[in-house]
Amino acid sequence: MDNTMTGVYHIVLRPDADEQAFVKHMTDVVFEDPNALQLTRITRSFAHQLLKAQGSLPRYSWQTTVDLQTDAGYDFEQNAGTVQKHVESFGLLVGIDAYTHEAPSI
Repeated sequence: MDNTMTGVYHIVLRPDADEQAFVKHMTDVVFEDPNALQLTRITRSFAHQLLKAQGSLPRYSWQTTVDLQTDAGYDFEQNAGTVQKHVESFGLLVGIDAYTHEAPSI
């Protein structure tokens, strides 16, 4: 059984935000912090990716996959305040999506 879930934190940057500084902050600081997201008793690890949306607005998605010890699930919304603190110098957290993995990765 696959005990992983993926959460996506949607972020819109302010018009005056430095996108390169934002990307560097996320990849070099936030993604390297083992406490960037709330660890639980059943959390083994997190894997992060930063995705840039196509279009004229500077929009990004922080995709994180959590490896769990059980199939109890993970509450990505519990991290909303923490994620906003991570991005507050650059923009605003505007949404959160959570996904379960229904088929094995190929």
